Amino acid sequence: MVWQSILTGRRLRLAFLLSLAANFFFIAVGASIYFEGPRAFPPPVAMIGERMAGSLSDEGAERFLGVFAQHKPEIMAHRKVMIEAQRRVRALASADDLDMAALRVARNEMQQSFLALMGSVDMFMSDALPQLSVEDRRRLAQHIPE
Repeated sequence: MVWQSILTGRRLRLAFLLSLAANFFFIAVGASIYFEGPRAFPPPVAMIGERMAGSLSDEGAERFLGVFAQHKPEIMAHRKVMIEAQRRVRALASADDLDMAALRVARNEMQQSFLALMGSVDMFMSDALPQLSVEDRRRLAQHIPE
């Protein structure tokens, strides 16, 4: 009997803490959107190549952007699919009647579109890196988050 009340109390505290954490998360997201506006993710395709090429030597940037131009249509297509998937998730999550089954499917599609986008960026990088000097490869490595 005593253990049941302790377990119930622990479950209640755990549920409260999880609820509190979720509320803080949504408040932080809302505040960042309110104060900074929504950020574009994935970033515009032109920004991806230009930002990365900006740290390279002139010759390295020219080679890098040449390879980027070859992969740009594929990257743009994957980015478009991902943005559409994000819109579906936002629409389903904000609907008056929450359809969790449809939301799960849409979130899975969003995850798959993200993986496809990252795969096309990886293919681009795999083609670009062998064409760069060691110094330029090291400069690009600085863009990889720790």
